[in-house]
Amino acid sequence: MKKMWAIAKKDLDKVFKFPGTLFTTVLLPGLIFFLVYTSISVIINRQIDKEQEKEKIVYVYEAPTGFIEFQTYASQNKLLDSSLTFVYSDYEYTRTELEAKMKDDEHYIIIVFDEDFYNKAVAVTNETPAEDLPNVKILYNDQNEFLGPTAQALYYFMAAYKNFVVNQELSSVGKTTEIFTYKMESILDEVTQNTMILAMMLPMMLMIIIFSGTLGIGVDAIAGEKERGTLASLLMMPVRREQIIIGKMLSTSILSLLVAASSFIGMLSSTLVGGENMFGIDLTAELGYGFGDYMMLLLILIVIAFTVSILVLICSTLGKNPQQAASYAMPLYIVCIMLGIAASSTDLGLGFGKYFVPIFNLNVLLSDLISFKLTVGNVLATVGSSIAFIGVIVMLLVRAFRSERILFDKQ
Repeated sequence: MKKMWAIAKKDLDKVFKFPGTLFTTVLLPGLIFFLVYTSISVIINRQIDKEQEKEKIVYVYEAPTGFIEFQTYASQNKLLDSSLTFVYSDYEYTRTELEAKMKDDEHYIIIVFDEDFYNKAVAVTNETPAEDLPNVKILYNDQNEFLGPTAQALYYFMAAYKNFVVNQELSSVGKTTEIFTYKMESILDEVTQNTMILAMMLPMMLMIIIFSGTLGIGVDAIAGEKERGTLASLLMMPVRREQIIIGKMLSTSILSLLVAASSFIGMLSSTLVGGENMFGIDLTAELGYGFGDYMMLLLILIVIAFTVSILVLICSTLGKNPQQAASYAMPLYIVCIMLGIAASSTDLGLGFGKYFVPIFNLNVLLSDLISFKLTVGNVLATVGSSIAFIGVIVMLLVRAFRSERILFDKQ
């Protein structure tokens, strides 16, 4: 036992006897999680508060007798959210225009009653089959997380309306509560829903794949040369240091891109075998992506691979060995993953400025590509700012690689 503990202590001393290593290995990941998660949570909660304060407009078609009065009573007595405004006539948009706006995450909900709804409901008997009952549809964009609770509240409101009609007007003639049916229904078709799910999940998955693949390759690129003692021999070759570091960057980027491509193809292949992937999406169905979309996907992956590679190479240059380099890179890994998660749910209140935030902008652009929201301005802003960011980091990397203290410091 004593000998085993001595071996363990030797490895633990590599961390606990060096404050810098202890901080980056043990303390910094937790601190990064706290700061990033807290910041994103605060921003998202503020955004939710602002969204909840926005007026939500409910367009009602074919409203039956007594429904307007019942809705007015419910609103006045706080049985319905005060942010709801009901429109029964003089519609601002046509039905087609309204559904198009709803797909753009506007705060609209549609309630559609069957034609001649009230008379059909009154004519229902206890023997009327369920499929012949008049129906009410509550149409909304189920990918807008702020509308879900509102649509659910309207669903329960329809249950209250049904009971009101039965108790107030139909109970005397022996009607049951099953005089009509009501249901919530998404305004989005299956293809649109699938693309939105992909837009939420794929950026995070690809960021995890690319960073984890780059981490194993990149930390050894320079820190491994230091540990093996081959870095000095490499620097003695008739090659400029800038050329060495750019060569390292190219090899790391290419390998990380191949890892991403292999993983992505593997995910698609599993879908071809199993039909649906882990998100319940049948990627064998026609989603409407063309050759240009796949080329844009490749461009985004290349930029992500280069960005992640230079970040990992910075850590590899600063680390004395691959283990220490990995400990430096891990906080960056956490930040990149959390930015990938944030990009799928919010713009962090930045508006168009989100396309200028390194890493975050690439995830947002990838989401835009998948959900068919890509514009020339978004692409130019993201790619341009990413190239500028890569250029700055490459300059820092070259300067670090020129420093003899950084490269050969044994302390």
